[in-house]
Amino acid sequence: MLENIKTELNILRSLRMKPNYSDLARKYGISRQTISKYDKGFEKKNTRKRSSKLDKYLDEIKEKINLPGATITGVYKYFFTKDSSIGTRANFDYYVRKNNLKEKQKSIVHPRFETKLGEQLQFDFKENITMTSKYGETFKFNILTTTLGASRMHKFTYSKSKTKEDVIKCLIESFIYYGGVLQKLLTDNMSSIVNIKTKKFIENLINLQKILILPQKNIKNVK
Repeated sequence: MLENIKTELNILRSLRMKPNYSDLARKYGISRQTISKYDKGFEKKNTRKRSSKLDKYLDEIKEKINLPGATITGVYKYFFTKDSSIGTRANFDYYVRKNNLKEKQKSIVHPRFETKLGEQLQFDFKENITMTSKYGETFKFNILTTTLGASRMHKFTYSKSKTKEDVIKCLIESFIYYGGVLQKLLTDNMSSIVNIKTKKFIENLINLQKILILPQKNIKNVK
């Protein structure tokens, strides 16, 4: 906008026409006094770069802010504890962005682990979920999530508790839903079904296929 004002003033000057400051002020949305200043040759001086109280910590801030898991808030609190004169959190955030101290995180590509159809089922409990109804009633429950290794198809099964019997019951429901029994079951160390010392499944879970009515021939059809 400033360059447009100067150009128009120069054109009027070359045509030996007196500029109408009021019209130009309305056109560009600034005061007529400002138009008059530029018409008389006013040039805005470059502002001097102001120093910041954070300048002395610049290298250290850059180091801390790029540590794995570091946040701007956490780093700010660290330096504020060291020197309370550094200013507000908003000022610290502006300083970090202005000086590009936060390096862009490189995305890590995780190659997908392919499994054959009917080979693997991953499962885990989402524990102690709490929901509140519009009437203020609180409901607490658990969800067993199961995911097929090949197609990534999901199933969520409600469970009030998370005992060994609950896990087996939810898995049976999942097998019925998928239409077959998977060859391998993969999960974390769930205390209700895994022997923490030996890191192995309990006996009942190992023999789970034996207590199912579903025929084993359905394994290959589970996607």
